[in-house]
Amino acid sequence: MRHTIRFTLALLVALIPALQVAAQPSPSELSSDQLNQIKQGCRQVQVSLRSLQKRDTVLRINRGRLYDMTLRQTGAFVSRLDANKVEDPTIKQLDSNIRAEYQHFIADYDHYGDSLNTTVTIDCEAKPQEFYAALVQAADQRKTVGKDVSTIKQEIEQYITELGKLRDQLFPGAAQ
Repeated sequence: MRHTIRFTLALLVALIPALQVAAQPSPSELSSDQLNQIKQGCRQVQVSLRSLQKRDTVLRINRGRLYDMTLRQTGAFVSRLDANKVEDPTIKQLDSNIRAEYQHFIADYDHYGDSLNTTVTIDCEAKPQEFYAALVQAADQRKTVGKDVSTIKQEIEQYITELGKLRDQLFPGAAQ
């Protein structure tokens, strides 16, 4: 919790000028005052980003394992449906959707990880515009990863709903 607060404060100190306008300025639009503020606060931001990077790595591994386990179970269930000659195209399509979204998650997380790595390795005091651009890109890519996670969650919830419908169809009264 302390790290999150420190990261947020450091990020705000570095980017207050950018937050004062409705849209984020492009790196070439930063004023000299904004560049100076970035230079003054960027090392602390990089320290916080390195900490975030470590936590994100663990989170990615754990989330990836959870998704992998889920896909093994959904795949096994679809195989059982096929073996028992039970047709449920919705469940099969949801299994396929979850697999496709998982691949998006992996690719987007790789891009985010690369961007974050770039951001923490830039000589931000010498290249504040480049640092700012990398920081904005990493933040945008992190949002994309968040959307991927949300989409996978929705697909899994829909899959569970469809399993309940199939159970009720094949075994009426079993839910009570």
